[in-house]
Amino acid sequence: MGINTRIGRKVLVIGLLLTLVLGMTGVVKGQEIYITAKIYQSDGTAVGDGYDGTPATVLVIEHDTGEVNRYEVPGGLRDGHVIFSLSTDAISENDIIRIEVDGSPWGDVNYYAEYRDAPGVFDIQYEGEPGPPYLQLQTLRDYPLALEWIIALIFIILILATGYAFLVGLNRQKLRLAVTGKEQVVEQTKQGVKQSWKYACSYGEPDDLTEIAEFNDVKDFPESSILMLSVRKLVKTPEGIYASYDPRPVDMSKLPQEKLPTEVDSEEKVDKKWFQGGALKLEKGESMEHASKKHAHLMFGAVVYPFLLLELIFGVGSFFYESLRFPPFLIILIINIIIFVVALAFQAFVFRRATRKEKPSALVPPKEMPAVAPEPPGSQALSEEESASLDEILEEVKRCPKCGEPTPPDFVVCPKCGESLQ
Repeated sequence: MGINTRIGRKVLVIGLLLTLVLGMTGVVKGQEIYITAKIYQSDGTAVGDGYDGTPATVLVIEHDTGEVNRYEVPGGLRDGHVIFSLSTDAISENDIIRIEVDGSPWGDVNYYAEYRDAPGVFDIQYEGEPGPPYLQLQTLRDYPLALEWIIALIFIILILATGYAFLVGLNRQKLRLAVTGKEQVVEQTKQGVKQSWKYACSYGEPDDLTEIAEFNDVKDFPESSILMLSVRKLVKTPEGIYASYDPRPVDMSKLPQEKLPTEVDSEEKVDKKWFQGGALKLEKGESMEHASKKHAHLMFGAVVYPFLLLELIFGVGSFFYESLRFPPFLIILIINIIIFVVALAFQAFVFRRATRKEKPSALVPPKEMPAVAPEPPGSQALSEEESASLDEILEEVKRCPKCGEPTPPDFVVCPKCGESLQ
């Protein structure tokens, strides 16, 4: 009897402990929120029990991370309602709830259901227990116009346009060259005879000029004159000689007097501009046009294509990932503006590097002064006695009658020219 009593007490204690543990678990883990929504068709007609079993999905988007969790509603619609219970472990305060309903059975689309009294609003913010109130949602006749990819497309066009302008269209370098060759060209066209001039231009020192550009123009430039040429690309041939692609003369009549070229670019300046423009080298048998296009593609790959990829991620990605759909319009706009501004900054840097002008030195060289030997430290003016003594010594010094070289008194021949001093 005593043994049975002790066993009974142990069972009672274990039972109480289990009840307490299970009860606490039920309080902490077992709480649920209920989502109930009445569904209407896009024309305002309530969905009845004739569409029971129509698929529906509840989406929970985490407020902090944007992660999307999808929960299929068991059994779909019931009497035109979405009824779903969700554990409090699966949702936190300020998370977003969206309800997706397949409206195709009654002629609508399979998409998020929107508030009846707020068209275009699909999100329900969870504000804590006891859960969202009774909702009235309606399905859509057509898929809504997604702004994400439209805005992304606009900024893709802007990035491509600025990229072409900075890397191709406006990216031309200016050279100051001398006209070293001139030949008249006569062509027969449909409009008649056309006359023009073919010029060869060179860089370097006046007595050592090297040809770098050839172009045709109707203007008659004097030979040996200095022109300013705009070139699309400076290149270096396999032989190490500089050449230019697409040279065009600059209209110097529009330049102010102080900007007119007065000297030809030296080899050092041409080399510097070649380096700033990308240090493009021709391969054997490669044309300058092909090399220039290849370099432009490389620059696009560095400062254009990565930003286009970001735009595509936000634009096209919104069709596949719910977390990218329907963020506030201002956030979409700010993200796209940031991407565009960063892309523009990189493009402008490449453009500025290739086309920047040399800054004149801030230091003006001093006028030439006659060289004067510095006075030795501690030197002082000679006294009258020392000066008289020095004069006597100088009188004793012989000078060569032929070259004027001063010589000691005992010399009989000039050490400079060999003339006899006797």
